[in-house]
Amino acid sequence: MCPVRAYRAVAGAVVVLAGWMAIGSGIAQAGTAASIAAVEAQPLTDVVVDTIPGGCNPANLGTIKIDWGDGTTSPGVAAASGRACEISGSHTYAEEGSYTTSVSYSSLNGLPGGPDVGSVTVADAQVAASAVDDFTVSAGSLLNATVATWSDPAPEPLSSYSATIDWGDGSSSAGVIGNGTVGGAHTYVNGGRFTITVTFRDEGGSSAAAHEHAIVSGCLAAASGAPAPPFTPAASGLSARYVQAIYHDILGRSPAASELAAATNALALGATRSQLALTLLGSSEYRAHVVGSAYEAYLHRAPMPSETNTFVMLLGSGDEGLRAQILGSPEYFASRANNSTDGFVSALYCDALSRSIDPLAQTNDETALGSGVPRTTLASSVLGSTEYRSLLIRGLYLRYLRRAATSSDLATWTAFMHSGGTDEQVIAAIVSSSEYFAEFNPAPAIPPMVILKGNTLGTTLTRDAILTLTVYRALPLGHASAVLVRPPRVTLVGVVDFGLHHKGRIKLHWNRTVHNHRLGRGRYLLILEAFTRHKPYHKPYKTFKLIGISNPVGLRIR
Repeated sequence: MCPVRAYRAVAGAVVVLAGWMAIGSGIAQAGTAASIAAVEAQPLTDVVVDTIPGGCNPANLGTIKIDWGDGTTSPGVAAASGRACEISGSHTYAEEGSYTTSVSYSSLNGLPGGPDVGSVTVADAQVAASAVDDFTVSAGSLLNATVATWSDPAPEPLSSYSATIDWGDGSSSAGVIGNGTVGGAHTYVNGGRFTITVTFRDEGGSSAAAHEHAIVSGCLAAASGAPAPPFTPAASGLSARYVQAIYHDILGRSPAASELAAATNALALGATRSQLALTLLGSSEYRAHVVGSAYEAYLHRAPMPSETNTFVMLLGSGDEGLRAQILGSPEYFASRANNSTDGFVSALYCDALSRSIDPLAQTNDETALGSGVPRTTLASSVLGSTEYRSLLIRGLYLRYLRRAATSSDLATWTAFMHSGGTDEQVIAAIVSSSEYFAEFNPAPAIPPMVILKGNTLGTTLTRDAILTLTVYRALPLGHASAVLVRPPRVTLVGVVDFGLHHKGRIKLHWNRTVHNHRLGRGRYLLILEAFTRHKPYHKPYKTFKLIGISNPVGLRIR
């Protein structure tokens, strides 16, 4: 008896010989076939497939045939190895899998040997995947392109392959397999630099990955640069008009009659406009609006009542803490960032700064997060930046003063907030300013003096306006006053429409008729009024904004 040896074949194949075999005499002796490991499409060259134990002389062997188990056969070659004979052959498997080999041979005297049965395990050939160039795309635009190329040394039908594309923002999709290509489509919602990973797979188990980047610019939700629509209070009194304006701009509604009366009375008794504004800004109603707008902006949903109640109590020190809590929350990380660090920092910059994150900031912020800095802390840092606060001030000026903030405005208020001032204090200062008050109580478009000379009224407009002349008949004339629109003991005759006039000195020619009726003898009172041209030119004028009223002018017709 003699042991069977183990041999290492070429091309990395391992030959394992097992068992013991008695030495016969005068006949072809039984051998032990090998268990071989191979790779598809890679040749096995002169690999030992069978060993006939001691006492074997290669010269005594006749025809040798190797059946490779995949439907092909080839002749074998015998060689001496000590007292044994080794039978080897060469073959290439086209497909991965497990195969059974069979080796048969005969001696010179014609006696058959074998078949000796062995096995071959063929592994899947290693596929390759290569990246393409980086992509440049705008947020919100569809990226539809070839994202990788691939190759397989043992090509198979395309249905044998699959691919997965990780877009780097927390989302993934299946790739479209083409001849040597992987295609895919995706829309990024935030700007930033995202690593795209394409994993290509063969059904046999081999896989390869390729990496490239998507450079995404812009954001889907950019900050609005348009001022708020104009608002015209319905009241006539200066304080009442102001109260209606701040209720509209701060709370988004008109004041109730009791609220209007209470506010105007407070102003008449010495309360300041700033105190009134801070009262509204500190109300639960206003702060609930702030919580709701933050939830809609960042989580795209309305807050639950318990969430509103919790955060309303936190708003006394400004809304940056509220916003940082939402931006750093697990819900935001899942819904806006798709549980991805790249997705989080890009969404944070879009939502807070209305721009795509720059490469340096992305690297620094991701490094900080990787070192354990909480997402809420990073969000607080962004919300405390001069860039964010400048955007906030710009938005407040557009909303309340309906104009763009100047560089001086930005410098003043960002410095105020850096020193601890809150957004509510900034808003209170804006809406209590003389500029805001004048927005809803503008200077008259015409001076108090109107000159009547014959059939011509003369005045000067400081802005474009629609002019009407209201005619009263005095019974008797009474005392005309610049502050009384209807002096005592007058009756309305009618209104004369003079239409739109441009600013500057004007003359209005009037033939002393009202509604096609010429005025008769008597004493009359004339008042010229100016209205805005915000709306299309039509009646009634009470739907327009009154911007000027003249002094009463007396007229006597004999």
